[in-house]
Amino acid sequence: MKRISQHNQLTTPNNVCNNLAFHRWLTEGIALEIHKDGNSQGKQVWLIDWNEPSNNEFLVINQLTITHDSPKGKYKRRPDLILYINSIPLVVIELKNATDANATIQGAYNQIQTYQAQIPQLFTYNAFCVVSDGLEAKAGTLSADFSRYMTWKTKTGDTEAHRHEPQLNVLIQGLLNPVTLLDMVRHFIVFEAKKTEDKNGIIIIGNIKKWRHIISIMRLIRQYYQPSERVVKIVMRMTPQKIILVTKKQASFGILKARENPCQWCSIQPKSCLP
Repeated sequence: MKRISQHNQLTTPNNVCNNLAFHRWLTEGIALEIHKDGNSQGKQVWLIDWNEPSNNEFLVINQLTITHDSPKGKYKRRPDLILYINSIPLVVIELKNATDANATIQGAYNQIQTYQAQIPQLFTYNAFCVVSDGLEAKAGTLSADFSRYMTWKTKTGDTEAHRHEPQLNVLIQGLLNPVTLLDMVRHFIVFEAKKTEDKNGIIIIGNIKKWRHIISIMRLIRQYYQPSERVVKIVMRMTPQKIILVTKKQASFGILKARENPCQWCSIQPKSCLP
């Protein structure tokens, strides 16, 4: 990852911009030029095998210590859980104790915000953040405020989970199922960029963030339109209110094939810090 980061300059002060750049390489591939025997040849490199999920490595690491040197000092933080796919930290999970009255899901969200400020390099690669207090469980994106974190409502995509089912179990078996997570990362993450024009007529692209409203809508659509239909593409018009849904049958989306080749997470204990 360091070699790719140095080559493509994932070092801007804006972590969401870094996240956008990495997400493009993750989902569109990385174009490299290979020089051999005096000849140059272009090659597309993929960090994840999207077509065969079982070819990827899925790891869960508990309490990994991550350090970061900043002008304000040296920080050392240990997120509760980090989910890696092919060594890429795509999901950060913060858990609170349900028996502690002072440990709330809002507190878990606040801790995620602290991680973003103090160990920002972890979130360059982040797709989703998950927070739970043992009773509630929600998932959100890098730039989402707490109100945009959503409860996942189905384990299989066929039916809505029973309302008494622990929310964290539903989220783990639903969103964090390796095949579903790959699907979400590749097809269901959208970024928003604000375009402005200065007094000289120069167009400036800024304030990039993951589109929280659309992500929320997409999650709800995805959960309630399975398995008969699958949301494949969302076309956005001039305003978020004008949305066209283009759907395909589930079989054409490759999910049934994926279910025939299930993937599992492997849990390991950290042995060293991630600089």
